[in-house]
Amino acid sequence: MDKNFSHGEVWSTEEEESLIQAKKNGMTLPEIFKKKIVNRSLESIKHKWKRLQAWGGKIATDKVKAKLEKEKNGDQTVKVKYKKKGTETVIIAGDFHIPQQNEVAVNALIKYLKKVQPDIFVINGDFLDAYQVSKFDKEVDRIGELQEDIDMAVDILKKIRKAIPNADIYYIEGNHELRVKKFLLRSAAQLSPLRALKIESLLELDKLRVIYKEFLYYRNTIFIKHGDIARATSGATVQGELTKMNVSGVSSHIHSAAQIYRKNGLESEKMWMSTGCLCELDGLGYCDYPSWNHGIAEVIWDIESGTYVARLKPIIKGEVK
Repeated sequence: MDKNFSHGEVWSTEEEESLIQAKKNGMTLPEIFKKKIVNRSLESIKHKWKRLQAWGGKIATDKVKAKLEKEKNGDQTVKVKYKKKGTETVIIAGDFHIPQQNEVAVNALIKYLKKVQPDIFVINGDFLDAYQVSKFDKEVDRIGELQEDIDMAVDILKKIRKAIPNADIYYIEGNHELRVKKFLLRSAAQLSPLRALKIESLLELDKLRVIYKEFLYYRNTIFIKHGDIARATSGATVQGELTKMNVSGVSSHIHSAAQIYRKNGLESEKMWMSTGCLCELDGLGYCDYPSWNHGIAEVIWDIESGTYVARLKPIIKGEVK
């Protein structure tokens, strides 16, 4: 292996796009290296290509198309029902990380939901922190608090449902929800199929009329997912998500808000935004001096024209702006 190669190398969006385009043009990885399409070692190029394929992003076209087709056909738990007239309002909020949620931000969200009465509300992953079942070293005094954390999460879900009794609520799986599934597979695989131990049951989602999904492809136009890219800045992250998926979308995951628009040649304009978060802004023990901010995203769809307005809504001093 190349001594200069490190698995922690950070590629720019431009480098990834150059690699993607070269592969689309039929070039092999050694050819890309020899012609210096990207100024990286061959090992680095191979590693990045393998990572991109595993992500199921823009370059892994078959995987992406399968996901989008699956959603279009209603294979994701239930077929989404949309309004047929007027406008439709969708609000997206992620990264509560209960029990480390910021109460002021959460109360601001619930107040805004009650005021706006959206047609669809999306909890965009990492609603529950699930600290106790992570692979990281644990604080002894928190190990036995998982049930308390779950009870707190259910209580907040009840407040949300009370605020918007008629809205369709979707809960997108995040990497912290996956902690529960992975813990069972690691430590008690025989128990992993039990419905009582799934997030849907633990958080009483059926009772609260909340639909648990891997992602939501809203009107086959806006791909709503928790997110799995985290780069040095929120702007670079949303660029990466847009490059990877090649459709408009909304993600959370990085706890910072950002929005970009892009138009390539004759393609229609695409948009991607990151919502911000509703947890505390102190790093949650994961990082020091984070550049996080409280906020949500809002999409207003005009049904007659088939167009939409997408905007970030920061939460400042207890108010959604």
